[in-house]
Amino acid sequence: MAKYFGMKPVKIMEPEIDVALVKFKKLSVVAEVKWRDEVTKKEIKKWREN
Repeated sequence: MAKYFGMKPVKIMEPEIDVALVKFKKLSVVAEVKWRDEVTKKEIKKWREN
């Protein structure tokens, strides 16, 4: 992801964040990873709205 967005990955321990990317020392992208076997269309719609 960092390469795709052209940003630098950083580690955030509290609260624990799975993905955190900075650009010019400013936090730009954060993401939480959830592992599942299936994802419903309703969940995808909710994520897109957020």
